[in-house]
Amino acid sequence: MKIEKYILNHQRDLQGKKYLVTGANSGIGYEATRILTEYGAQVTMACRSKERAQKAREEIISLNPQANLEVVEYDQASRQKIDALVLKLKQNKAFFDGIVFNAGIYHPSANLKTAEGYPLTMGVNFIGLFYFISKLNESGILKSEKSVRLVFVGSLIWWNTKVPTQLDKESLNRLSLQKQYNISKTMIGRLTYQLMKNRKLNDGSALPNNCQVFLMHPGVSATGIVNSKSKGFSESFSRAAHRFLYIFVHHPRKACLGIIESLISEENDSNYIFVPRGPFHISGFPKKIKYPHNLKKDDQHLLNWAQTIIR
Repeated sequence: MKIEKYILNHQRDLQGKKYLVTGANSGIGYEATRILTEYGAQVTMACRSKERAQKAREEIISLNPQANLEVVEYDQASRQKIDALVLKLKQNKAFFDGIVFNAGIYHPSANLKTAEGYPLTMGVNFIGLFYFISKLNESGILKSEKSVRLVFVGSLIWWNTKVPTQLDKESLNRLSLQKQYNISKTMIGRLTYQLMKNRKLNDGSALPNNCQVFLMHPGVSATGIVNSKSKGFSESFSRAAHRFLYIFVHHPRKACLGIIESLISEENDSNYIFVPRGPFHISGFPKKIKYPHNLKKDDQHLLNWAQTIIR
């Protein structure tokens, strides 16, 4: 199998390395977790559902009995859950060689909102992410004498997406679910560029110098896009759609390889991002490209807006 050959050929000895992966119980988060444990790393799986995370953990251990895995509760839609995880990590004096910010949602039910009144897609994919990275930074968890790699997961959708100047609740709630997703993923790309460029989260806070910031997008993977129960599709449609999608897009085990490269590549120039090497970056093994022009914006207003929301 070509994927397994690639994974074997790019293997690194990660014994003693520790990583945290959000959204690790399914899709590319699950596969990235699995590969990291195959390389010998210890992985903390930060997931919204502890039940599903425990099941995923057991599946990985059944495939690799030596896998070193921990499950923690993490819900990117809940500031209370984020605060609880950050406090737990701080109390345990946790250190990670890398953190993968993978958690996100694609197509939640219409009209769902955060406690603050923002559409759930924006609240999870960007606002919750910004809150989490801000709290990790404030807690001192990211500061160390060792290098820490922060890997953000974007989307190829950002090539043709404009971020509106009006980011108030009313304007965002009028957007379609697809548009909300497109904008939230583009904002992740722009946030990552700002962190790479000047390290500032806001005027009074910046990432410590030991942090290296990376961005990747996985192309298109069939897992999770047309799920039945969580996305409102019938089970028969979901099964048929998955079979159809796998003809044209790639498996999460291949889609996650840009995450792995971001964490372990010796060529750690963060002016580049990892994307699939195939046509239109839809599928394929990872390659490096320069930051997309659409993401290289001076978005201080974006950071100011996000910081205002999380206060």
